Parts: sequence; structure tokens; C-alpha cells
Amino acid sequence: MLYKYDLDERVVITKDLRNDGTVPNYERGEIIVKKGTEGVVVDHGYFLQDILIYSVYLSGGFIVGCMERELQSLDKEETV
Repeated sequence: MLYKYDLDERVVITKDLRNDGTVPNYERGEIIVKKGTEGVVVDHGYFLQDILIYSVYLSGGFIVGCMERELQSLDKEETV
């Protein structure tokens, strides 16, 4: 399996991300990461053995799980 985003690749979040209930100290549905926030891919894995999730490190030490469609590379040009 080839991953669209590599480890240590700089990315930007392409939409506001809301708490799905898995992030403590935030209400369910509350925005936890704003569109345009930059981060670095630190890991990738699968949720429910089917959904590819990228772990993205954000400033302040916050790590958030993102789907491919929620990210855009800052390190390489993407093709549509």
C-alpha cells in the first residue's frame, strides 16, 4: 500500500475538524482544529481495519487523526 502522505511530510488541514467524541476536554461537535492549520504527518494506520488515518502533529504537541481528504501537502505538488 502506498500512502499519499509520507512520514515527516508537512501538511495543511483543508477543513475545520470537529470532535467526534474521542478528544477529551472538548464538547462533541466542537471545532478542535481550524482549516489552514499546518502540521507534520507522524504516523498512519487504519481505523476499523478499513479507514486510513494519518496522525498529524500540530504546534503545541497536539496530535490529531485525519483522513486523506482532510489534508493537503505543503512539501509536494498534488495532482487532482
